[in-house]
Amino acid sequence: MASPDVSLFLWINGLAGQVAWVDRAMGVITTDSLVPVTMALVLLCLWFGGHGQASRAKYQRTVILAGFGIGLTSLFVQLLSHLSPWTRPFLAGHEVTLVFYPPHDPSFPSNTAAIGMTIATAVLLGGMRRLGLALLGLAVLFSFARIYTGVHYPLDVLGGWAVGAL
Repeated sequence: MASPDVSLFLWINGLAGQVAWVDRAMGVITTDSLVPVTMALVLLCLWFGGHGQASRAKYQRTVILAGFGIGLTSLFVQLLSHLSPWTRPFLAGHEVTLVFYPPHDPSFPSNTAAIGMTIATAVLLGGMRRLGLALLGLAVLFSFARIYTGVHYPLDVLGGWAVGAL
């Protein structure tokens, strides 16, 4: 009997291959460019944004917090992935519809989920609730797409979110 993590993965990934345009959209969302570049551009805009010295300083502190968080998150993800080298779903013998290129680094925790959550958390902690919630929604969509396209288990994403939020 499959674990709840595998069962949920198989159900979500089972949606892949049903509607071609959804697969293409999820493939684009899953890429290492669309969401990460969007989030980086948001941080760049924050760095130069603000009305007056006080708000600009607040925004720049938020960007520095995000950058520091990304560094720590990346380090922690690398340590965890070496301590528990989980295989990717498509390498574990499951019936997977792979809609994305097959990465071969360890699956847990999801680095992409962790970085997305780190940026969203930094912006939320910086006091920008609306923007932080929008980035959180983008991070959740990015993470869901990684499961849909067959490259991560749900637990990989949850682990990444936990690391990123810390």
